[in-house]
Amino acid sequence: SALAAGKTVEFNLSSSLDKSCTIDAANTNLTVGPAATATAQGEFATNCNFEASDLTLTFTSTNGGLNNPVEGNTELYNVSFNGETFDSNAAKTGKVIVMPSGAFANQPIDRSFVVSLQSDLSIAGDYSDVLAINVTP
Repeated sequence: SALAAGKTVEFNLSSSLDKSCTIDAANTNLTVGPAATATAQGEFATNCNFEASDLTLTFTSTNGGLNNPVEGNTELYNVSFNGETFDSNAAKTGKVIVMPSGAFANQPIDRSFVVSLQSDLSIAGDYSDVLAINVTP
C-alpha cells in the first residue's frame, strides 16, 4: 500500500448527441373541397432536441394536386403555412420552409396549415393526394 500512495489517474470524459427532430399528427385524414371556399386544417407537432436554431420542413405532394384517376384530371390546391402560401404543383418536387426550432429543447411545438382548392370541383368522382411533411434539423 505504501507504493500506491500519491498516484492519480485522470479520465477525460466526453459525449455528443446529434441534432434530431420528430413530427407527429393525431389526425391525418383531411377532406378538401368540393368548393374552393371550403378549407381543411391540418395540425402537427414538431419536437427537436435543440433550441434557437433552424429546422427545415419539406412539404411534398404525391400527385401535385387532388387526382381523379378515373377521369384523368388533377385539381390544384393551395397550402398556407407560417405566412407562406404555395400550390400543390410546387410541392410535387418538395416545398422547403426553414424556420426556428423553438426557444426550448425537447418541447413539442404545435403547428398548423390550411389547404384549399384553387377552384371548385366540376367533374364528379373521387379525388386524392398525399401531402407529406418531413422535418430535419
